[in-house]
Amino acid sequence: MLPQRLFAAFGPDAYLAFDPGAASSSTLPALGEEISRLLRTEPCWPTQAMTGRAKRPEYAAAGSLVVPVSPALAEFTTSTLAAKALLHSGIAASPDTRAIAIAAGAKVFTVGSLVRLRCADENARNLATRLDGAAEASHFFTNFPGALRDLAVQQRCAAALDACRTELTDAHKKDLRASPTTMTAAGTLASPSTLWVVDQALAGVVPSDQVLHPGLADSRVLAGLWSGSPGHLSPGPPQIRA
Repeated sequence: MLPQRLFAAFGPDAYLAFDPGAASSSTLPALGEEISRLLRTEPCWPTQAMTGRAKRPEYAAAGSLVVPVSPALAEFTTSTLAAKALLHSGIAASPDTRAIAIAAGAKVFTVGSLVRLRCADENARNLATRLDGAAEASHFFTNFPGALRDLAVQQRCAAALDACRTELTDAHKKDLRASPTTMTAAGTLASPSTLWVVDQALAGVVPSDQVLHPGLADSRVLAGLWSGSPGHLSPGPPQIRA
């Protein structure tokens, strides 16, 4: 009944009526337990995928859905992940309904999730970034690293990283610096720790496969990952300007 009628009639607030926390304080404790079970197991959560002529949302179980933790990551996931993997934006935007979805098993997409997506394929064992498997989303590109040879994808990643730069840990920076997943001016992929930022007027001075793609040169995070000497983080990459 929830997906078919109440959400259509009342929107995200419909889920507040089924808050297991509120139900557990009732005179029927078993009611809260049953509501929790249903919210975890039933495909009763609207996604961002639409179906039919009326463009109604498709529904899925909470455990298959992603909830971005910030507006910047919401913008990134909406443009990068499959719509059927994303919790409906109306529910994700409300702290109360978002909390119910997470308690039901939805995974949060954090800056760590972004680093993991950008830096490894299905096997992420070699990454310094460690995710909480029970709570954080762990996605990967099925055509890794081919998906990252798309400048638009690179720019979306860079914009999200810049917006979350104060949340980047040493482990995140280590993975971003070491992973050969940043686009060069030649359209190839390389570690940002080896790339130069070059003024277009002097583009021929350095081989293009050693130059950060000009479409990424304004990224504070990527441009700041250059290693001035082995094992040391420089405040910025070598600049070649006209």
